[in-house]
Amino acid sequence: MTEDIVNAGKAAWQQVHRATSFDRWKTIALAVSVGRQQALRTAGVNAPHGAKYSRAFHAWLDQNGFGEMAYGLRAKCCTLAENLPSIEQWRSTLSEVKRSTLNNPGDRHQALAQDQKPEGAAPPSRHGACQQGRA
Repeated sequence: MTEDIVNAGKAAWQQVHRATSFDRWKTIALAVSVGRQQALRTAGVNAPHGAKYSRAFHAWLDQNGFGEMAYGLRAKCCTLAENLPSIEQWRSTLSEVKRSTLNNPGDRHQALAQDQKPEGAAPPSRHGACQQGRA
């Protein structure tokens, strides 16, 4: 099952520059999330921090075709995977036109944060769930 998720994510990542869609980004995000979980197990740690985790995650990324993914994008993919039900619910409240412009995790993250930000509140943290990684 997890191998299917990773293979689908890898294929979507290879195609993402040609035609982006929320479904492709969701597939990529789920695959990266699987990699993070495998790296946690491999490193024998409970949180995505530290040298052992970082080495294990980098190895997984390289082995599965995600080695060139920037840290910030990986972090946003992890955030997407962790919050998928609420993000999909939020997206369902948007017009089709608005949804079609919010496919990339960075665009989606910014728009969601803006929609949920109380008046006068500080901007959301830019640190995602996949800590430690290539800059």
